[in-house]
This record gives sequence, structure tokens and C-alpha cells, in this order.
Amino acid sequence: MKKRLAVCVITLFLAGIACGPFGTTPTETLAPPTATSIPEPHDIDPHSDWLTYANSDCAYEIRIPPGSTITPGSDSDRIDLPFVEGTNLREKYIEVTCLPAATGCSSMLGEGSREFNGTMFSFYEGADAGAGNRWTWITYTTVAGTMCTDLSFTLHSVNPMNYTPPIPEYDQAAESAVFDEIMETFTW
Repeated sequence: MKKRLAVCVITLFLAGIACGPFGTTPTETLAPPTATSIPEPHDIDPHSDWLTYANSDCAYEIRIPPGSTITPGSDSDRIDLPFVEGTNLREKYIEVTCLPAATGCSSMLGEGSREFNGTMFSFYEGADAGAGNRWTWITYTTVAGTMCTDLSFTLHSVNPMNYTPPIPEYDQAAESAVFDEIMETFTW
């Protein structure tokens, strides 16, 4: 019995619990854990640290990742997006255009349509290459009232074989995944 009590005392001492007179019941009870409010996954805004780009001419906002830079222009703004360095990707950006719908929207006769955050957009995708450079893009267009909004996402890369030794190719799927995330933040 003494051996059992000694084992109990040592074990429970290490665990921070006192033993009863025969080593079978604790003399001290632990308080039950308190309930804490754990937010549901849908309650957490994954873009809470993102910046807000507001276009007053077309009256909408989008969220853009930290590290993005905005360069205002006369008819369009350019938003340079962060990307993984050390690959053949040289630029990743959005060109935002807001023009009167009467002048024509660039992708209204696009390849299809998609809905983002309750707004329907026409879209088209394209690619072009020249002198060791390659551009791939997807442009989303919508009309609200008399204004046409174009958001054109572009990836500009270079031919990795033009370097000695060749540089690693970028992951197009990973780099363009943020495009849909940005579009999901679109609000009027």
C-alpha cells in the first residue's frame, strides 16, 4: 500500500494533483475549463490586412494584398501586386479602367461571364509574346449606370532559357490565384 501511495503521490505531484488518504481520490478538484468564443471560419475576414482601392469614378472598391502599389493614371490606374521573387516572373499587376459605357467596354463580348460578390462580369483571357517576353491576362468587365469598369490582371514573364543558367519558371496557377480573391472583394 505504501508503494502504491508513493507512486500516486509522485505521479500526481508531477501532474499538480494531490492524492486522497489511500491514493485513490484526489483531495483537490480542478475547475472545469472555461468556454471561450472561437470564431467560426466564415466570421474571419481573410483580407483584414489588405489595402482598399477605391475608384470614385465608377463607385466601387476592391481589396488588394499588402505590398501592392497603386500608380494613378489619367484614364486608368495600375496596381502592382507582390509576387514570388527569383523566378522568370517580372511583373504582376491590375490595370483598372473606368470609362463611359458609350465608348465601349473592352470585354463585353468576352468568352463568358462570372459572378463575384453579387456582381456579374464578362471576361476574356489572352496571351502575347515577343522578344523573350510573355504576357498572360484575364480581363473582367461590368457596366453600372453609364460607366464601364475593366479590371485587367496581367502576368509578365521572360523566357527562362535566355539566362545562363536558366532561371526557374514561376507557378502561374499560384501567382494568379489572388486574382479571384481580389475579385471576390469587389463592392459597389
